[in-house]
Amino acid sequence: MTCRILLLTHGGWGEMLISSAQMIIGTIDFIDEIALQPIDTLREYTLRVEQYYQNLVKQLDISQLLIITDIFGGTPNNVAAVLAKQYPDMITVFTGLNLPLLIESCSQVIASNQIDYATLQQNCEHSVFNISQRIRMGGE
Repeated sequence: MTCRILLLTHGGWGEMLISSAQMIIGTIDFIDEIALQPIDTLREYTLRVEQYYQNLVKQLDISQLLIITDIFGGTPNNVAAVLAKQYPDMITVFTGLNLPLLIESCSQVIASNQIDYATLQQNCEHSVFNISQRIRMGGE
């Protein structure tokens, strides 16, 4: 069985994150992105995401699909949430896409071909912090 990661973003900046992650951890051929473009309607975008999922299920023996979206409440996140509700045993959705989250999720897939969602969340919850404040406080 296979684990896949799908990025749903505004404008396609997920492709740059994928490239950056590959610079750090090597080839990641189990990840895709579907970008919402300004010309897309909600229906068009939803159909593209649903078609991706249907094609994935037909072509591969999928055990997990992690969808990571860029912003809570945005169209990509809402489309992912609806899809996850339809397929709760297969799809999990995280939001707040950033490079540490992407690297951690990819590293788990590389190591074990699965994602431990609790560990993923725990390891990435503190990936955003104020460096200037830490410097002023002497590294505490």
